[in-house]
Formats: sequence, structure tokens, C-alpha cells
Amino acid sequence: MILGALAAAAFMDWYLQGGLQRGLGLIPERVFHGEVWRLLGFGLVHHQAWQLVANALILWIVARRIEERWGTARFVSLCVVCSLATAMVALPGCVGRQPYLGASGMVLGLLLTYAWV
Repeated sequence: MILGALAAAAFMDWYLQGGLQRGLGLIPERVFHGEVWRLLGFGLVHHQAWQLVANALILWIVARRIEERWGTARFVSLCVVCSLATAMVALPGCVGRQPYLGASGMVLGLLLTYAWV
């Protein structure tokens, strides 16, 4: 499910010539002006293809196992919590209008969960 969302977002971003990066990227100024969807949306788009491929590969290996053990509802909740935690850590470090993008923070949270479980 998450891999499908990443693939669809990558295609749409390519089709829209970076439009999703501009619309979903984590930019503090816009978040503080009410664009709260950016707190989760930034994880769907990536700056470069290698970042998307690396995240997708790790998700493919690790996410299946966590979802099998925890069930879909708990797994999706974990993904949301990991993404929000990444946003809270990344917001103070975002400088200017360059958006923070990528699912790497969520993937790291999933890797830590996999090691713990």
C-alpha cells in the first residue's frame, strides 16, 4: 500500500514537473500558516530517484514483516507516527524555501521498530 502511494506520487510529481514537491514539501513557513497536510505529505515525494528506490527497497523488505506481526491498522498508525516525528525533528532545521522531502525518517522509524520487535 505504501509502496503504491510512493510510486503514484513519483509518477504524478514527474508528470506535474515537480508540482507535488512544491505542494507537499515540508516548509515551516507554510505549515505555520495552516498547510498542515505538509506534516505527512512530504514523505510521499523525493528529491531524487535513488532516494525513492532506497526507501522503497527498505520498505519492501521490512514493512511487510511489521505489518504481518502488527496488523494493517497498527502498521499504518506506526507510519503516521514516524512521519509526524520526522516532521517535528526536521521543521527547526528547514531553511528558506527549499522543501524537506522523502520518507527516510519514516523508514528509519520502521527499521528501529523491526529491530526492536
